[in-house]
Amino acid sequence: MARIPSSLSLEDLDQILPQIVDQGLPDGGEFVVANLNEGERTAALVAVLVWHGFLPMSGVGLLLGKLHINRCVLEPQKTHLGKKVRKRAKAFRLTVNKAWPEVVRKIQELTYTSAPGDCWLTDQVVKAYQGVEKLGPRWRRNIRFLSVELWHAETKELVAGEIGYTCGSVYSSCTGFTSKDQYPGAGTVQLAALGAWLAKQGFQLWDLGMEIDYKLELGGRMVPRAEWAQPRCPRVRGEWCVKSRETKGVVVSNYISSC
Repeated sequence: MARIPSSLSLEDLDQILPQIVDQGLPDGGEFVVANLNEGERTAALVAVLVWHGFLPMSGVGLLLGKLHINRCVLEPQKTHLGKKVRKRAKAFRLTVNKAWPEVVRKIQELTYTSAPGDCWLTDQVVKAYQGVEKLGPRWRRNIRFLSVELWHAETKELVAGEIGYTCGSVYSSCTGFTSKDQYPGAGTVQLAALGAWLAKQGFQLWDLGMEIDYKLELGGRMVPRAEWAQPRCPRVRGEWCVKSRETKGVVVSNYISSC
C-alpha cells in the first residue's frame, strides 16, 4: 500500500493521483493510505480520492483509498427487477437522505468483515464523509454523500439502507445493511428501488465496487481500471443536475413499476 504523507499538499496529490490511476500502484495493489484524524484535510482527502475514482474507506485507524483493479458498474436504467422483487416491493417505502444517523448505526451494528463489531464504517470516517459537505468548491467539486433508506410500510421500521456518494453523474455505493432475518429480501428490494431512483434522477452510471454475485444478478458488469479511469467516464465529464436531490418517501412498487 502506498502512503500519502501528511506533508504532501492537496495540490500535489491532485496531480499525482491521475498517474496512479493510469499506471496502477507500484506494488500492484489497490490501496493508498493516509491519516484519518486531520480534520478538514481528511475531508478534503476523501473528496480528492473520490474525484480520481478511489473508494474512500477506513481500516486499522487509517483512511484507505481503494482503486479496484476490476470494478462492478451498472447503468441504472438497466437494473434487473425480478418478479420476486416486484411482488415484495409493495410492502416497503424508499427515502433518500432522510435518516443518515440511523443508517450509519444500523451498518455499524449489522455489517462486518469477519465478526460483529468489525465494521470499516467507523465514526472517524463518517465524520470525514460529513466534512466533505463543508468544503469549499476547490476540493468539494460537487461531491455529496447520501444515505438511502428502505422502510417497512406497516411497521415503519428501517429495514435496509446504505451510505453512498455522487460524483459527476455517477453514484457509488459505499456500504449498507439489511435486516435479512426479520425481512428476507429487503436488501434486494432496496437495491432495485435505488436503481429506479438513480435512473429517474438522470445518473449515467452506478458504481457497485467489488464483484459479488448479487451485483451481477442486479445487472452489473465488470470493467477494468483502465475503462473506469478513461476521460469519457461520466464520473469525470458528467454532472448531476436534477431538481430534487432527495426523496421524501415513495411506495417502492409504484416507483419501480414504470422501470
